[in-house]
Amino acid sequence: MAMRLDYVVRETTNNLLRNLLLTVASIITFGVSLGILGGALLFVAGVDHAFERWKDGVEFIVYMQPGADQEKIDQVEGKLAASPQVSDITFVDTEKTFKEFQQLFRDDPDIVASVEPQDLPQSFRVTPTNPQSNVVSELGQSFQNEPGVYKVEFALDAVKQMESFLSNLSTFFIVLAVVLLVATALLIVFMIQTAVFARRREIEVQRLVGATNWFIRIPFILEGVVHALIGLAAATAGLWGLTWVWRTSFVNKDVQSFFGAIWWTDGNVAWVMLLLIGVALVVGAIGSTLSVSWYLKT
Repeated sequence: MAMRLDYVVRETTNNLLRNLLLTVASIITFGVSLGILGGALLFVAGVDHAFERWKDGVEFIVYMQPGADQEKIDQVEGKLAASPQVSDITFVDTEKTFKEFQQLFRDDPDIVASVEPQDLPQSFRVTPTNPQSNVVSELGQSFQNEPGVYKVEFALDAVKQMESFLSNLSTFFIVLAVVLLVATALLIVFMIQTAVFARRREIEVQRLVGATNWFIRIPFILEGVVHALIGLAAATAGLWGLTWVWRTSFVNKDVQSFFGAIWWTDGNVAWVMLLLIGVALVVGAIGSTLSVSWYLKT
């Protein structure tokens, strides 16, 4: 039986309008699912950007022994500068250390009065090229036994907590995205199966007059694709709205805050949109195809 374009369009439209309530529910659910999936992926990208921003502030401090001579200070500085794992070095002399000490204990003048500048050690503040905790630890420990070095301190616990938090957060959203993808596929299967069951008598008549399985399938497949595309349009509008609100409320106001550090580019949004288009078409088409094929085999 030949298939005409006007028949396919008419049947697809009739299918959508015949079960209007079900169609609206499917589109809304599809849009919400795709929106959450896209939002999860954008948040993962935002977390990655946040970590790139935060890692610039990860440093360890090499404290020199009180009274260390200039030769030992120069030797440590030379080794720090020569290390490919070191991104930046800042030397802090006793005067600057004392000023920071005064600022830190400005509300307790008795403590400030009990300390002289020469009592405080000189130090190097070192920013590593790689902020991973094990790399920071190994790099810092490698300078612990250098001549003239008193001790090495670094924010290892903070780095580990940050790594663990970001890793767990990213994993959560990736798992959430996978669950939503599976749920969306199951939703499409259910919706199309319901529509096929409601039209089972009509389908039997078509088969009796010689309609091929693909002749019967195509309108239902397109119905699933239309559900997906309309839901995708709603999800796209929602994600662009989320991007605008996030940038306006957080990123552009306070980039130093936790939420302000989480941001994503227009390129990230475009990539997520392309991915959602593929997901919507595949899930809509495959879900509806499987539903109709299952019925036609019975």
